[in-house]
Amino acid sequence: MITRNDPHTRGIVILGLGAREAELAASFQLAAKQPLVKGFAVGRTIFGDAARAWMKGEMSDADAVSKWLNATSSFAASGMQQEPALWKMRMNRTIRLTAAQAMVRYIAAQLTEDGEPFVAGCWAIFGHGNVAGLGEALYASRNALPTYRGRNEQTMAHAAIAYSKQLRRKRTMMVTSSIEPGATNMLTAAALAHVNRLPVLLVPGDVFANRGPDPVLQQIEDFADGTVSVNDVFKPVSRYFDRITRPEQLLTALPRAFRTMTDPADCGPVTLAFCQDAQAEAYDFPVSFFEPKVWYSRRIRPDEGELSRVAEVLKAARRPVIVAGGGVHYADATETLKAFAEAHNIPVAETQAGKSALSWDHPLNLGSIGVTGGEPVNDICSDADVVLGVGTRFQDFTTGSWGLLCKPKAADHQPEHGRL
Repeated sequence: MITRNDPHTRGIVILGLGAREAELAASFQLAAKQPLVKGFAVGRTIFGDAARAWMKGEMSDADAVSKWLNATSSFAASGMQQEPALWKMRMNRTIRLTAAQAMVRYIAAQLTEDGEPFVAGCWAIFGHGNVAGLGEALYASRNALPTYRGRNEQTMAHAAIAYSKQLRRKRTMMVTSSIEPGATNMLTAAALAHVNRLPVLLVPGDVFANRGPDPVLQQIEDFADGTVSVNDVFKPVSRYFDRITRPEQLLTALPRAFRTMTDPADCGPVTLAFCQDAQAEAYDFPVSFFEPKVWYSRRIRPDEGELSRVAEVLKAARRPVIVAGGGVHYADATETLKAFAEAHNIPVAETQAGKSALSWDHPLNLGSIGVTGGEPVNDICSDADVVLGVGTRFQDFTTGSWGLLCKPKAADHQPEHGRL
């Protein structure tokens, strides 16, 4: 239930709340098998009875301390006796991996609601900056995270974006490149994904974090700022950007990356610039970090007050039009849109991302709107007194720089994150 309703939960601590020792021991044995349970907090079960007796003057200091120690030892023994290996593993177990191996293993363990890997594979061109680290790690995990070899970084990234769009952002792909020119070849694709809110994981190689070999082959130098590398150009076109200079930084960077790619409001490209020496550095990672995790899409309802006001506007409209965008697809709302349009007999125009939100041959489908639309649909939208935007941001191509929709009242509904 917690995983379904709050997919961003990283861990749970179980409280004893004064329950009896036998009851807690049994429940803790069950809870310890759950990946989300990270620990337990017990107080009153251990010292409650002794503390009450001591406060009433019925027990000496030495007797109270002795009773607390005995209760603590007894409780620990009862909690460990059945499955000590499980408890030890969950509390103390680590695995030594290079940072690149850890990244690949974590990515392979991230799942969709349907139980499929969220990242379907990795497009790669290997060179200085990613071959010794990520190249080795990907080859070793080729069955869990397949690698597809490309010939141009931009086309690889475009293929990954197309895959994500076709699957309605339910899954995506990873793209890795060598340092500098190989990385900059992905920039246009990153910008495309950013504009269209499409998830893709970009992992370009980066400079040496220890700055030993500096500059490396084809490194673009900034003599005024030692912290800058060419990968900084990805910052304006990434929904989340990070530079990995230490292996342990993956413990926070990777969950943030996947939260961004799976969040309907923040969705877009993630860039993890991976310093090439850090890729090969080893670290003792917690085993729990690599346990399978399911990422659920949030479904947030729009504000009831806003919905009520929009409903009143639509009731009074004489010539309403719906403009359907890509958010209709990503929110799996095509059938809902169809039912609403049919119930109220409102025609639907489509943006480029919203194509097929309503079947092309449906009598209420006007076709494309805006710069890439036809004159009939643009005339109807221009004459409308209310335009309801569903899953669209009313960008330039859709509105004709707002020259097309200059008359009507516009109500914008974003179904993927419940915003009006």
